[in-house]
Amino acid sequence: MQSHATPQLEEVTPYFTKFIAETPYEALPQPIAERVKMSILDTMGIIVPASELMPDLKKAMGIYIDAGGKRSSTATVLGIGA
Repeated sequence: MQSHATPQLEEVTPYFTKFIAETPYEALPQPIAERVKMSILDTMGIIVPASELMPDLKKAMGIYIDAGGKRSSTATVLGIGA
């Protein structure tokens, strides 16, 4: 009996990212395409209002940059900008 080791995340991630990057939208089954659209709209529907509800986040990012933080080392905050 052969045992299979559970793949580590770093082993499967390249396969998933390649599949996602190389799969054309037209190749998706219609129910999947609709679900993807709704997921994107749902995400944007949360990000846009939330970014307006957290004005202090922009100030905190500015303080970080002014204190010597590098823009290139910070993660992009969706709805706020880089």
